[in-house]
Amino acid sequence: MDRQPPLITMETMLHQMASHGMGAEMVNPTLDLMYDLLYNFLPCPPVSAASFLSADSSPTGGGSEDRLSALPDAILRNVVSRLPAKDAARTAVLSSRWRPLWRSAPLALVDAHLLQSAGGEDSPHHAGSGSVAAAVSRVLEAHRGPFRCVNLTRSSMGANRAELALWLDLLAVKGVEEFVFVNRPWPLDFPLPTTIFSLASVKRL
Repeated sequence: MDRQPPLITMETMLHQMASHGMGAEMVNPTLDLMYDLLYNFLPCPPVSAASFLSADSSPTGGGSEDRLSALPDAILRNVVSRLPAKDAARTAVLSSRWRPLWRSAPLALVDAHLLQSAGGEDSPHHAGSGSVAAAVSRVLEAHRGPFRCVNLTRSSMGANRAELALWLDLLAVKGVEEFVFVNRPWPLDFPLPTTIFSLASVKRL
């Protein structure tokens, strides 16, 4: 049996740096540079949180006929699938007509958008907190699938190993077309659950 290479943990990295005369204060600038280079080459998510949804509160807008809700389910699901996950979920409160749509629309889940809504700093240099990982779990569990895209680029894989295993299990069952993830921050070498080979619907990894 082939021997598995040892994990390169933070402790190992600091020891190697010390042996080359480099102090621990050099770690963060090096990581920042690595993240900048990495995120510049990642594909952009198919949805953006830069825009926002608003309701027309004008007198003419409030009493007008709701023509959007009269559209066929297929068109409404297409609309919902083009929204960030948190905005797609919010459409459920519009009316009973919209309530089931977000659960059946091909959703785009980007954890960086959840980091923004959780009050975190939207920067490649900052990983999401446990609340962001919990939000990812809630969305993946609540939505029936499939997912058009799942971007996990701000979640700490080393600190959320159990959650990552759950996410891959759910995606293997529900389906995902595009899956992007970044292992951060430590350990550098992280053995992925074998479930990742069960993502049969993935077209882009």
